Amino acid sequence: MRHPIEEDYENETERAGFFSGQRLLILIPLAAIIAVIIFCVVKVIIWDKGTRFHFDGPENDSSLQSEAMDYYASMNSELLAGRDDKETQILFLGDDILSYGSGETSIPTLTEAATGATVYNCPFPGSCYASSYESFNDEYCNDAFSFVRIAYCIKSGDFTLLEAYKTEADIYDPSFDSTITQLQMIDFNQIDIIFLAYGTHDYLNGLQTTDGANEKAATAMTGALYTGIDVIHEAYPHIRFAVISPTFCFYDEGNGTLSPGDVRRVGVSDENLGGYVVALRAMCEMIGTSFLDMYFGIPLNADTAQEYLLDNLHVNDNARRLIADKVIDYVEHRQFVQ
Repeated sequence: MRHPIEEDYENETERAGFFSGQRLLILIPLAAIIAVIIFCVVKVIIWDKGTRFHFDGPENDSSLQSEAMDYYASMNSELLAGRDDKETQILFLGDDILSYGSGETSIPTLTEAATGATVYNCPFPGSCYASSYESFNDEYCNDAFSFVRIAYCIKSGDFTLLEAYKTEADIYDPSFDSTITQLQMIDFNQIDIIFLAYGTHDYLNGLQTTDGANEKAATAMTGALYTGIDVIHEAYPHIRFAVISPTFCFYDEGNGTLSPGDVRRVGVSDENLGGYVVALRAMCEMIGTSFLDMYFGIPLNADTAQEYLLDNLHVNDNARRLIADKVIDYVEHRQFVQ
């Protein structure tokens, strides 16, 4: 004879049906485990077949660029005492990046139009930060137009070195004549900011990035930057400097082959173009000089080169406007950052 409690239990089970509370406590976790297993199996199958996920990104892919390495250095306020004459005078020194563009679309012209500053544009196309020799050697006349040599000319006010070797230099361009004349006429006591815009020639020529034994070596890109700024500051300590970084370019292998600068390593430093940019930025932070990043900071790369390069090296109007925007922002908002 069955116990009455057993009969009551069986009747209750029949009324509750299959999905009783106790069974649900078991079935729900079991179902979740099965679902996870099925999901993982499906994902593995999809991955194994090479199916790619499509990302519907923004139309402007600049938001996908690496983070810019901009660095804004403060200026010792004592060096600026009594210099607020309500007029900003700017000098651009550098290479081809400053000489390209029509009268309205060059970086200096765009800067002058937007800021109202007095702007002097003094590029030497083909020139570099670094020299091939620590002291000037007339067997390599291009060195006369490196930044470190120009710095010594600015400090002394004597530009005869440039006049003497301009036509002897392999990089000579007729624009050198007017640039030298303009440098001779500038009153550097009135210059507030010097923008250094030396592009990719240190990289393309395979010059050394940094000399570990001598941080001020004129034969290394960062050493030449350090020395050049120091030399000018000896005569004009009030001048603020801002370095405009190189932009992306391709390396011409000379046989019709172009290699992206972000992967092609060159010179004794065995660096790609990004390595040169990072070295410049590190030196700027070390010596307290502002750095405007145009390598990671604008959407110019191997994939977008047709949109921003005239050829495989020189930036077009689109890129120059992006560069000028960052320069203008520095002049209007960043030069006195504390």
